[in-house]
Amino acid sequence: PAGFRADAAGFADVVATPEGLLLQGPTGTLGALDPLVGLTENHIRSLREFAAVRVADVSAPGLSRVLSQLSCAGVPVCAPHLTADLDEELGPDLAARLRDLTPSQLEDPLAREAWSVSTRRTALGRFSPDAYWRTRTGDAGPTVSVVLATRRPELLSFALAQVERQDHPHLEVILVLHGAAADDPAVTTATASLSRPL
Repeated sequence: PAGFRADAAGFADVVATPEGLLLQGPTGTLGALDPLVGLTENHIRSLREFAAVRVADVSAPGLSRVLSQLSCAGVPVCAPHLTADLDEELGPDLAARLRDLTPSQLEDPLAREAWSVSTRRTALGRFSPDAYWRTRTGDAGPTVSVVLATRRPELLSFALAQVERQDHPHLEVILVLHGAAADDPAVTTATASLSRPL
């Protein structure tokens, strides 16, 4: 993951307080966590210097959001005492990975990075936007519409070739012609080879 440091050492902790969750390092507080937002990029950046983040109080409100975000960022997390509720919210595969991180994995930079990458994949498989849409709609999300307006039908073949190069699976093209008819030879030639919905 971006920013992963092989020389990371020591631990940071997720600490529950009456005001909410805090990230605590050996020398002080690294930041408070907003319950609606959770981790920010700055929080993640500040955690890269540590070998792992420990979680002792697994009953803290908002913890599942923080654990999922840490996992999606590839930050190693030691959480050996997860509750059944957290298991359900995180999913059994991710919960098992957080529960089973061992000291030997943390001591070996290569094993730590392998754990990080594998856990990140597991977390993104459950918490990424793509996973969100799949669980709610049964597919990979909303269609992307490419709106293409042109007065120059002679350049349409080039523009549509660029659209064809895009790898989004649910892409449609909306073509708006200004000053050219739909049956113009340049338009019909350009749109004939388009594989996307037009």
